[in-house]
Amino acid sequence: MTSAMEEAGSLQPRYLTMALSLNAGEQTHSLATAQETRHRLIKMFETADAASKRILAMVQPPPQKQQQQARGKKGKDAGPPADDQPVASAREIHLHKQIRLFASQFLQEHMVSLPGLPDADKLKQLQAERSRAAEEKARRDREAAERAMDMREMQKIASELQVMTTGDNSQGSSSAASPRESVSPSGGWQPNVTAMVSGADPDGDPLLLQRDLLRGYIEQARKDKRFDELDALEGSLRDIEMEISRSRRQ
Repeated sequence: MTSAMEEAGSLQPRYLTMALSLNAGEQTHSLATAQETRHRLIKMFETADAASKRILAMVQPPPQKQQQQARGKKGKDAGPPADDQPVASAREIHLHKQIRLFASQFLQEHMVSLPGLPDADKLKQLQAERSRAAEEKARRDREAAERAMDMREMQKIASELQVMTTGDNSQGSSSAASPRESVSPSGGWQPNVTAMVSGADPDGDPLLLQRDLLRGYIEQARKDKRFDELDALEGSLRDIEMEISRSRRQ
């Protein structure tokens, strides 16, 4: 009994790992191997159960003998039958009952709570669902990375546009204009890049973000009467809008 319980105790963690993995739709373990391991576990539990019952029966006479003993006690001079086994002491009976109780508790704790395994069809369904979930997660992660990259690219473009629209005086002057200024007498014209980029939605379409950014530049250039820069900005806006139209037709 003890050896069966020890072997079951060492084998059960391996089975639990396989069962949890298969029920989660993973493909790490084989269903056939898990089924074989479960069968071995059940056999060990049954062996321990049967052994503990035999141990208890050693101090409990079968019902037929109990009836014979009860009838024999009714006769005044009736002695015990010749084939009667020695009567177990109270200490032996208690010990055997404790062994049976220990085995019952072990089975209750380990066998009754043993998780089942999916059949072949259910396993295919679980694996397909897990595969779809993994693909969806990979897609979301990829889109998040692309949005972050597009946002960095948009900020780079904004910086390049700022350089493009800055007058030559800004390169030679030690008092260059701040990005938050619309007009600087010594530094030339610069759009309010910081405010436009910081207010953009990082989860938005990068082409739409660039379009909105250029529209803000154009509006500011018109307000500041920077007509030379306005032509370049409007040309960039037309290119962006054509790219948006092409992407929507695809």
